[in-house]
Amino acid sequence: MTDKVHPFKMQFIDIKAIHQKSSSQIDAAVAIIFDHGRYIDGPQVYELEATLGEFLGRTKPLDCVAVASGTMALEVALRALGIGSGDEVITTPLYLDQHGSDHRTCWRKAHLR
Repeated sequence: MTDKVHPFKMQFIDIKAIHQKSSSQIDAAVAIIFDHGRYIDGPQVYELEATLGEFLGRTKPLDCVAVASGTMALEVALRALGIGSGDEVITTPLYLDQHGSDHRTCWRKAHLR
C-alpha cells in the first residue's frame, strides 16, 4: 500500500526540533501542574492570560481569557459584543470531514441560547 501525498501538504513548524530544544522546560512546567492538579483555573492559566495580555497589548496590557476551544472563544467574543439570546449570527465555517478529504464552505445560521 502506498501513501497518498496531498499536493498541498506543508509543514508549518518543526515540532520535533522545538521539543528537543524545550523538552526540559516543558516537562518541568507540566510537572508543576501535575503536582498541584489545577490544570483548569490554576495559577499557570492566570500567568498565561497576563503574559498574553502584555505581549498583545504592547503599550497597555490587554485583558485576555484562556478558553478550552475555538467554539468557546467565538461564544465569548459574541457575548462581549452584546450578541445573545435570539440574535442571529451568520457564519461561513470551513467543513472538514473525519478523513480530511472533503473541504466545503457552507452558510450557517446560529442562534445563541
